[in-house]
Amino acid sequence: MTNSKTAEAVTKPEYFRLPKPGTVDPHFGCSRSFWNGLILPTKQNGGKPPVRSIAVKKPDALRGIRMINFESARRFFEKVAQEADQKKDNRVEAA
Repeated sequence: MTNSKTAEAVTKPEYFRLPKPGTVDPHFGCSRSFWNGLILPTKQNGGKPPVRSIAVKKPDALRGIRMINFESARRFFEKVAQEADQKKDNRVEAA
C-alpha cells in the first residue's frame, strides 16, 4: 500500500530542475528555452519573471543548477488557461 502523501510528493515536487538542452521537463513537457523565457528577467516580462526559480550552486562554483518552483509554474499555466477561457467566452458572447 502506498502512502498518499508520498505519492503526491513524487508527482508534485516543490522544485524541479530546468531541463537539459534538447529535452523537455517531465512535469509540464516544456523545453529549456520556453522555461528560460518564464524564469529569467527579460524585456518581454518587464524584468519580472512570471515563474519563480532559484539557482543552486556551491559557494566557490562558477556554475550551478536552476530549479523551477512547481507551484509557481502550475499557477502560471492555470492563469494562462483562465485567460484563454475568458477570451473564448467573450467571443461567444459577441457572436
